[in-house]
Amino acid sequence: MPKNATTNKKPITKKPAPAPEVKTEAPKKEAAPKNEPKSEPKKAVVKDDAPLALRLAVLEDTVRRANQDTRAFATKLETFGAYQTELARRVADVEKRAAK
Repeated sequence: MPKNATTNKKPITKKPAPAPEVKTEAPKKEAAPKNEPKSEPKKAVVKDDAPLALRLAVLEDTVRRANQDTRAFATKLETFGAYQTELARRVADVEKRAAK
């Protein structure tokens, strides 16, 4: 005969709720302003800051392009260095043949 699932359950025990703490009145100090988490700016704020946002976008684009130019220049510099190394090797080979 199959066991009934309800016979295997343990009785539910509830913990008593903690007693409320008794607060004593202390002299109130001026509370420092709380740091609230920054929320998304409102559309009105974005419109007010549009010139700043535009300037930031232009600066980010300028930095991105400068990075691209720097990478392109680094590639050209590596190519030039490899060319100089190959040229120096060929000159050394020619000098060796001429010395024999």
